[in-house]
Amino acid sequence: TVHLKNGKKLRREILEETADYEVLRVPYGQLNVRMEDVDYIERQAAQEYQVELSREMISQQRFGVAIDELERAYAGNKAKDLADALAQAYAAYGQHLLKVRRFDESRACFVRLKELAPDAKAAAEGMAEIGEESKRLSALVEDARRRMAQESLDEAIERFGRAMAFSADARAQIAGDLSLCLARRAEAAYRSGNFLKARQDLETAFSLKPQLADQLENLYAASALS
Repeated sequence: TVHLKNGKKLRREILEETADYEVLRVPYGQLNVRMEDVDYIERQAAQEYQVELSREMISQQRFGVAIDELERAYAGNKAKDLADALAQAYAAYGQHLLKVRRFDESRACFVRLKELAPDAKAAAEGMAEIGEESKRLSALVEDARRRMAQESLDEAIERFGRAMAFSADARAQIAGDLSLCLARRAEAAYRSGNFLKARQDLETAFSLKPQLADQLENLYAASALS
């Protein structure tokens, strides 16, 4: 830890020391600190530093930074305390992602956790919960697709919206279907003279599937000019 004369502390790995500067590792690269600004340096073993820093980052919910630092350290030193700290970081991040229903990323965390700690209870429980939540998401998507097949476009769009609100993962699954529903509803709105609604639906469809813009350019132009 570098203690500065202004009272601040920089808890970072020292990469290089010169007569004029301390070069510290920071998440975005390196930081040069002038020696004239340094009061004193409190040194600790690199391994101990990595573990303590990761705990600090996790407490701040800076999971990505903690994991990147620990993976870098663990690649060069397979010490048990580094493995344990890395497992704790993946467990915490996996739970955080699961809470916000980012299932794919959460699953990746629990897979890595199981590699580090095969008997980790958090990995088994996390994967089981992802399985249950994924079933709920699939049910929402299938319901929307049934209504789409029945040409109940308003209901299909509303249920696709529910799926997207349920989990960010849904966007990749349903973007194509939802954009087609919106495009069909836009065509119907245009035919009925509701040009504003047609334009709004098309703009939403294009944001989900930009390729549709080329196919429906004339319809959009007509809606915008009407």
